[in-house]
Amino acid sequence: MRLFIKVFSVFVFVLLVIAMFIATEDKYSLIYDMDPSIPEGSFVDNGNGSGNEVGAAALFLILLLQSISFYFFHGKRWRVTSIVLAVFAVFLFVMRVM
Repeated sequence: MRLFIKVFSVFVFVLLVIAMFIATEDKYSLIYDMDPSIPEGSFVDNGNGSGNEVGAAALFLILLLQSISFYFFHGKRWRVTSIVLAVFAVFLFVMRVM
């Protein structure tokens, strides 16, 4: 049962990272790739946001999940894994938003 919870924790981590990537994607990036004559960033955002809020919420859930995993899993390997996954998620979010 513990192995199932650990694997489920990693599965949820992967799903949240995918959600973070989808939420922070520029919705006009396909247009910029299709027509190089359109300068990147030329479309005006109408105030709906860029998805960074949803990405930040996904990052918060990732950090919460990994901190719970760190607290409850007593094996050294799983504790290190939870720390590495949390740092990796923060790194991905920072690189995606910047």
